[in-house]
Order: sequence, then C-alpha cells, then structure tokens
Amino acid sequence: ILYTTKIDSIIIGSNNKTLLYNLATSKSKAKHFQNSIAIQDKSAAFSVIINENSAIKTPFFNQKLTLNSFTNYISLDADVSQDQILLNGITKATDSTKSLINVFKNTNAQSNALANIAPSNSNGFLSITYNNYLTFNKNLNTFNHTKDTLVNPLLKHSIEFGEVYFNDSNLFIINSEDIIATKEALLNQQNIAEDYRNVTIYNYNNPNIFNDSLSPFIINVTANNYCILDQFVVFGNSTEALENVIANYQNQTTFSSREYYKNVVSKVSTDASILQALTPESL
Repeated sequence: ILYTTKIDSIIIGSNNKTLLYNLATSKSKAKHFQNSIAIQDKSAAFSVIINENSAIKTPFFNQKLTLNSFTNYISLDADVSQDQILLNGITKATDSTKSLINVFKNTNAQSNALANIAPSNSNGFLSITYNNYLTFNKNLNTFNHTKDTLVNPLLKHSIEFGEVYFNDSNLFIINSEDIIATKEALLNQQNIAEDYRNVTIYNYNNPNIFNDSLSPFIINVTANNYCILDQFVVFGNSTEALENVIANYQNQTTFSSREYYKNVVSKVSTDASILQALTPESL
C-alpha cells in the first residue's frame, strides 16, 4: 500500500502512514539535507539523498566498509543516457570522530595507479591514496582507537595502497614513491621462493600485518609471498597468485589496458582518495 500527501506543490508517498503523517506535521528541518538540496543539479534526471540508516548497507565490495561507518549522508544527481548512468554528488560526515572519510583529513588525493597492475582477470580493486602516509596513518589510528604509534616502514614512502579482489584470497599492493627505501625495509625478508619471468618472488613471514594495521580498508589478504614490479610491491597468499600478477603486468592485460576501464575513468577525476573498480558480477 502506498500512502500519499501533498505539501505545497510536492506530492510525497510512503508505505508507512505514520511516517508520512509525522513528516507532514513536523516543523523541524534537517539543515544538512537543506544544504545538499541547495547544490543539487536542477536539470538532473533524478536526485537521491541517503543517510547512514538507509537500506543500502555499503557501496563497497568490502562488507566491512559499511555506509554508517563511512559517512553520514550522500547526495547524488543522476545523468542518464542510453548506455550509461553517471552519479555525481557529495558526501559529508557530520561527526568527525566516527566517520571513515575523515581519515583523509589534511591529505591530498594522488593519481590512482593500481589499475596499472591489477590483473583484468580479477574481480576488481580498491585504491586508497594520500600525499603523506604519516598523516593518513595517524587519522586511521584515531578512527580505529589504536594507541600504537608505530608506522609500518613498508608504507612510510607509499602514496597508494590497495586490495585486488579474487574469489579466494586477495592481493595487497603498495605503490611507493621511493622504491629503494621500500626495498630496504624488506631486507630481512629476502628468502627466495622462486623466479618467474625474470622476477624474483620472495617468502614473507608476517601474513596478517596489513589486515591488522589497515582495517577496515584491507580485510582478506594473506601475505605469504611478495614480489616487486617497478614501483609496486605485491603481496599474495601463494607464488601462483603472484605469477598471475606478473604475467598480466608483463602482457599488459591489466585493468588500465582495457577499453571498458578507459571509458569509465575518462568520466571521473584522475586523482581520488578512494577509487573502486568492479566487474559487473562483483557489483
């Protein structure tokens, strides 16, 4: 059953009669909703405003990145054409201590490079960027209520990290702006597992370190092995997982080489604090 009422020139419908009555008789207005409405595109095909209590649990593949922990509300305008829907808008956190987007405070987004190494036979990837890892790490510790101030030396010179999704265990990738310093941080992890296509794959003896230190962004990585490809350090649960990365990287069959990915990213910013790309099945 759909109940409707008219307020001024606006027709409002709801499947909850009590909720509709309360809305019609209420004198209070949510200021943040008013602000988001004020900047909506009046020519958009439609617009959507959702808050952390909506039926949408998460916009992410990673189920731990829930909407109610990520932000307070999202306002979106839709541009609809025959073969695509583009959603553009803003999100805002009114509580600076409880919303994950605040871990990017006082950081600047960088160019997302993870697509250059994420295999196109994966389910997709999540890229996180910043210009200063120390600031990002401090903010993340505040969000997680972590008192440990130690900084992982592998990430100290990073400008991006991310997770590449597969059906079983995922990959973890670091994009370093000083790969020599990052290699030095790995000097005590030089036990060779094998060589594949002229790339050395090493054993790594701290398999859960990234799940522990980068939660809730990273959740399903088992770092048993790693390899280095240009400025990227790639961690996986097996040598076979890294062989797949190496082969796709050398064969140029990564996400960035695919026309569908090029078409999508041409519509969005080249620099993003968070970028998620998923296959249709994963969506």
